[in-house]
Amino acid sequence: MTLNSQEVDQSFGSLIVVSTTLTLLDADQGVSVTADFQYNPQEPYTVQMVLSMPGTPSVTWVFSRDLLRAGLLFSVGIGDVRIRPHPFGVIIGLIHPSGISQFFAFPEPLIEFIGRTLSAVPDGQEENFYPLDSHLAAFFAGPARSAESSDEANSEG
Repeated sequence: MTLNSQEVDQSFGSLIVVSTTLTLLDADQGVSVTADFQYNPQEPYTVQMVLSMPGTPSVTWVFSRDLLRAGLLFSVGIGDVRIRPHPFGVIIGLIHPSGISQFFAFPEPLIEFIGRTLSAVPDGQEENFYPLDSHLAAFFAGPARSAESSDEANSEG
């Protein structure tokens, strides 16, 4: 098991990244895949899992932090991402256009990752970290209105 932890500073908080090695179970022999689990406190409801192997482009899956957290204890997921406990770890299943891929993960890096996300954004406090008002204002302003607002801000500065 490989475990690397890092925090990457961003302008509005820090990105939490925990890297580990998953085993692709669909292959004849277990294939190792690097997985970077990423959490941005500005998007407190989601996590990203970036999968990479040498010589292939990375693939990013975005899903609920709660799904990953619950999957450590129970079989969860009815969509493209399904997670379930295993006697020695966790199985992460991904449904994609080519079929289904299942990965084995040791639990320790996932537990560390979830713990760090909960330290950054406590359970039930997500709405305090998500800038919903600014997203809604931009949405309702529309593209033309947003461009005008940014032009006005630039001319004032």
